[in-house]
Amino acid sequence: MQAPYQGILFKDSIEPQEYFHSNAFTRAAFAKVDTRTQEEIKGAVMTFYEAATDEAGRILTDEDGIYLPGKKYASWVSGYACDDQGNVKTDEEGNRIETKKPHWIDHIPVGEYVLEETECPYLQGYVQRKRQNIQILETEHVQSFTMEDDFTAAEIRKEDGKTENFSMKTVWQNWSFTRCRKEKKISR
Repeated sequence: MQAPYQGILFKDSIEPQEYFHSNAFTRAAFAKVDTRTQEEIKGAVMTFYEAATDEAGRILTDEDGIYLPGKKYASWVSGYACDDQGNVKTDEEGNRIETKKPHWIDHIPVGEYVLEETECPYLQGYVQRKRQNIQILETEHVQSFTMEDDFTAAEIRKEDGKTENFSMKTVWQNWSFTRCRKEKKISR
């Protein structure tokens, strides 16, 4: 990405004068969060692809308008610190280093990309999210992208035929809530 214009002032001198000029670069942050808590999910494998194109350079999409994945650009595991190649970092004892921060990628070429959850943490109760279109713009400002995961839910109702008591339990992810009620029949 081209750096903005900067003026240069030279001294009236025969001594060499140094000037350093650097180009800006794209910076992007990718978060994989729980729909309800908005906290980073641990264990989702995320893959970032260039958008696939045909011979004429047109972006290929599915029936929903989502870009088809082309060449893999990066991959990482959400909720864990990863190096630039997407490898999970470990501490001195070999334990994965957890993080609540989004995954950062710098120097992404401007263009169209696809973010995909290639492995979902099903055992934590989450359901896999569909691919998501990403557009990297020519800006030195941080571009943030969030993919939210929802989870499975079930409502269980149990009734006692003799006492007319019932309990209803709504279960989702690792939480559960229970409501109970006893109805009394009054006879005179």
